Amino acid sequence: MSVPAEAARLYLLHARYAAGTGQFGLARGWLKNAGTLAARSKDRWLCSQALRRLAQVQAQIGEFREARALAKKALAQAVGENQEALAHLARAHVDVLEDEIEAALAAIEAALAVLKKTSDPRAGVLAYAELLRARIWRSTGLPERALLAVQRALHLAR
Repeated sequence: MSVPAEAARLYLLHARYAAGTGQFGLARGWLKNAGTLAARSKDRWLCSQALRRLAQVQAQIGEFREARALAKKALAQAVGENQEALAHLARAHVDVLEDEIEAALAAIEAALAVLKKTSDPRAGVLAYAELLRARIWRSTGLPERALLAVQRALHLAR
């Protein structure tokens, strides 16, 4: 593995922690560095990871246009069905935050369609899709459907 790829992985690790603890400014900086280093290493998997996570952070801070563009780039760089599905779910995440319900549901369905092509779908990816569905159902006034989606996500997480 190249030095830029190793450094990109380290930045991704720190960015995940920062984003998970709500330190979005710090996460954004680390993810931009990770993306630069991943591009230098020519590792598409790392590039997609950095772009997708940066899209999610940008969406959380209200930079929706940039988040959409980053999710699109992440999809173009995706390697494998799980990563492709995650890129679709990043776009759905942006749609959910902007109350674009139909677009969010379409992106979730696109992710699930991609996962049907693999014999090894990651439970975490499926759980993320269910959590996004739950958020949609709750915001549209369908709490029963939201609860079922959360229960499916919890089952997958276990």
